[in-house]
Amino acid sequence: MVGLMSPTNVSAHPFHVCVGQMTWNAEAKHWEVSLRLHPQDLERSMKVWRTSSLSPDSTPAEIEAAHKGCSVEDREFEELVVTYLDSQFFLRRAPVAMQQDELEKVLNATKREAKDFSKLKWVGREQEKGWLWIHLEMQPPEADLAVYRVWLCHQLFMEAVSRQENSVVVQPSKQIKYSLEYKKGSLLHPLR
Repeated sequence: MVGLMSPTNVSAHPFHVCVGQMTWNAEAKHWEVSLRLHPQDLERSMKVWRTSSLSPDSTPAEIEAAHKGCSVEDREFEELVVTYLDSQFFLRRAPVAMQQDELEKVLNATKREAKDFSKLKWVGREQEKGWLWIHLEMQPPEADLAVYRVWLCHQLFMEAVSRQENSVVVQPSKQIKYSLEYKKGSLLHPLR
């Protein structure tokens, strides 16, 4: 079994980045997403996420699993990663009148209205020279653009990794491509 992180390689790389790309598939009506990330950052962040979601009535097995983290070899890896990513990398619709600072206050609210958020679906993964590529489909929330603005939130690893920086190249059509940059204090950008 290959673990994503061991105590000896917690700070094995000096740069903490997640690079992504999103391409709109007009025929299927979803985004095709690829995220390139450091496996160590993923495991560290998933461990923080899993332990923070424990409740006082969690079973000993749930507590042990949360503290263990997650490896690409684990049977439940795909399911856990999609659930984790759905909470960290998503589209959120909000009324056009809602300002960014207002949205940031309710962004991680406990109760999430499914109709306001995208939903991720696992496609696959690849490992490449110390990087892990995760491929997903993202079903966007329905949004009448006269009423709603759609925001991309990318807070991946921000809680667990200091100086994390993320970027996403967004390609809504063959003619349009732009990049969005994310760091602490700047977790949301509207899609154009």
